[in-house]
Order: sequence, then C-alpha cells, then structure tokens
Amino acid sequence: MAEKMDLHFLKELEREKVLEVLYRDKILRAAEEERIRKLKSELKEIRLKGTKSFSQQYTDKTCARCQKSLGKILNSGAVCKGCSHRICAKCRIVMSARVWKCTLTKAPSLPILFKKATANEDEDRVDFGRVEKANSTDTLYTGAAKRHSTCSISSTCSEVGNFENARVSGEIEFCIVYNYKTSCLEIRIKACKNLAYGDEKKKKCNPYVKTYLLPDKSPQSKLKTAIKKNTTNPTFSETLRYNIDRSQLETRSMQVSVWHSGTLKRKVFLGEVIIPLDSWKFEEDSTQSYNWYQLNSKPDRYEDCVPVQYNGELHVKVKFVLPLQSSKIQSQQLSVEDLQNKMTIIGQLNVMIIGAKNLPSLKPDGTLNSFVKGCLILPDNRQLKQKTPVLKKKSCQQWNHQLVFSGVFLCELLDSCLDITVWDHAAFGLTDRFLGGVRLERGKYDYPGGNRVINL
Repeated sequence: MAEKMDLHFLKELEREKVLEVLYRDKILRAAEEERIRKLKSELKEIRLKGTKSFSQQYTDKTCARCQKSLGKILNSGAVCKGCSHRICAKCRIVMSARVWKCTLTKAPSLPILFKKATANEDEDRVDFGRVEKANSTDTLYTGAAKRHSTCSISSTCSEVGNFENARVSGEIEFCIVYNYKTSCLEIRIKACKNLAYGDEKKKKCNPYVKTYLLPDKSPQSKLKTAIKKNTTNPTFSETLRYNIDRSQLETRSMQVSVWHSGTLKRKVFLGEVIIPLDSWKFEEDSTQSYNWYQLNSKPDRYEDCVPVQYNGELHVKVKFVLPLQSSKIQSQQLSVEDLQNKMTIIGQLNVMIIGAKNLPSLKPDGTLNSFVKGCLILPDNRQLKQKTPVLKKKSCQQWNHQLVFSGVFLCELLDSCLDITVWDHAAFGLTDRFLGGVRLERGKYDYPGGNRVINL
C-alpha cells in the first residue's frame, strides 16, 4: 500500500518539482506496464501458435509460425530471409514494397531490448511519451542535442547531489570556439588523462563528458559525449554545439564535467571545470587552441556549484495602500514604527511589474515567452500568490502589470518577504524555465514602498 506524502512543509517551487517527478514516475510506470502486457500477450500467442526451430526438421507444407497448411501452387508462402523458413502471408510484417520479415525475425530479441533499456545507464533517455518537435530556427542545441530531446530526471538529480563521488584526479583537454558564421558556440572535447576509477573495486572507468551552459541547468542545456569503455585516458574528439548569439555569452558560464557510467544507471562524478564566458576572448588564437584543465571536485553544497551571477534586471514599484477608512491615518504620514503598533490596520500590497532587460534567452533571436510570479510569504508561512500574463515571443519585456495582495496586516508585512521570479513559459505542458528571481525583505530594500531596478 502506497504511503501518502505530506508536501505542505515545502515551498511552492519545491512542491512543483516533487509533483513533477511523481507525475513522470506515474507515466513511466504506466508505459512499463503496457510494455510488459504486450510482451506477455505476444508470448502467449507464440505458445498457442507454436514456431519452428532450427534444431528440428519440418516440411515446407506448413507455415513456420502459425503451422497453417500451405498449398503447392496457391498460398504456397515464401521463404523468410531472416530465418530461412517458409512463411504464410498472414505471418509477414511488410517493411517496404519488396521487403518483409516474419513475426519472429521482426520481433526484437532479448539482448536488443536489454541494450535499449540500459543504453543510458548514466542518466536520462527516459521517454515519457512526449517529445517536442521544434523548428530549426528555435532550436538552441544541435549535433548531439538531437539525441537528448527527452526529459531527464536522473541527470537533474545528479546535479543536486544524488550521485557518487570518486577521488577526483586528472585533467581534461578541450577548447571553446565561437563560430560567427553559424552563430554557434562550439565545445571541442579532445581527451582526458589520469582519471580516477569510477569503480574502485573492479578498477573500471567508463568516462564521458557532460556540459551545461550555465545558469541554465535544464535538460535542454545538457550535451554529452559518447561513453568510452574501460579507460582512464579516453580520447573523445567530439564537438558539442550551442546555437546562441554572441552577446548572450556575457552572462553565461560553461560547465564541463566528467562522469563514470556504471551499471544500473549508477553515476560517479570524476571532476569538473567551470569557465566564465563574460571575459573569454573568442577572437584570440590562444583561446581557440586546445588546453589542459585540472579537474576540480564539487562543493559540499549545491548552491556553491552554481556561481552567483548577473541574470538581468527587473523594474518594479512596491506600495502599501491603506483602505479608505484609514485615509486619515495615511495622510498623517506616521513613521513605520508607529504604524507597526496599529494591529488593526489592514491594507493591500500593490506590486507594479514594469519590465525586465538582459534576461538570459535560449533562442538565437533573444525572444522569450516570459511572465513573472509573485509570492508574498507572511510570518505564519501563509503564502499569497499572483502572476502576470505571458508575453509571447518578446525580446523586450514590458508587462506593466500590477500584482495585488489584499488582506494584509501592516505589522505582518514588516516581517514578511516578497519573492519575485521570472520564468520562460514552455509550450505543450512542459516545465517552465526559471530565468531569475529576487527576494524583497525588510532592511534589504526600502520595503514596503519604492520604485526599484533590481538585479536578478
């Protein structure tokens, strides 16, 4: 019997992530049950119909699959090129106009099914029944990105600490080149040397390289190389490409990490390198040549893995409005300390979201489907939430939308905080991409009133 999970103690974003994982797990379980049901049905059908074996002798007068009698002239069947047995017309699977296979030859074998199930032991490759097809003009990642269009749960977990650590050692050789003709950022991974063993007991290492264009940690930002088997000095010679405008690289960092691919989706972290691109000199020949970089270990906390950096600016106006019956008190212009003692004063907090600039975009033209969420967290952990409409395909974000939080005590407001986050809306029910956020609280800004331009 499944136990109920209490998520009330989590914040909204944390609850969304947990529910998203549970929803994907539900879909995955349903798909797996459907696959098992089909396999059982096919196995039962084969047992009922029977099939011929290479070890036994059969005449050509019966079908090798359904054991149906064949004629000498009409309905005589044909020989399958896969198994060399005579097959009737009903037991054929037509591949093209002149190519067909019997039901047994066309069915995937157990090694093939096992290979498909474990081809990506290191992380995702889990198809949840929905793959979004994007236009070429809207696709950020090319080349190896086509192999990673499905969502990744385990890869996301590996970035938040759900992975094994090996003794970090060794170096990685790569170069970062920007191709102005194709507007592509190219990460040319050449080789690694002196890597630690991913499996220390068996002295095995199956390394591969994974990259993220920070601050985006979504599955769409992930590219990776092929896996090299049983070596601590692998040679990759692969190029990972990001379609992104040159001006947008000033707010990005390149994370290059090395991982060991073990059995049963087991991943072992072998080291990483993070290179800020704001000061990277793409025009110089020295930066375009291959260089060796020492692999570093991850910090103890996930917050330290992602460098705090500039993600844009948000222009807001915040004002606390008293009701009409308290207009006399409002006209007296009392100090904040005096108003804090007025326990009965209830008003509303108006947050005018004016606009934003320099937001990190994943598209070459810099457009976003952006919107803003506001969450007022009161001292008793009660949350009041509002959000703006979505601005579709806009490179200049101007909402001019007011978020209204009603029924707020002024004394509570002084001990509350306001979280404002900016998101890129995803189509087809996919997860919205987080662009940046800021927390307004007493002492940090002139809260609860003022006109501010805030760095995200």
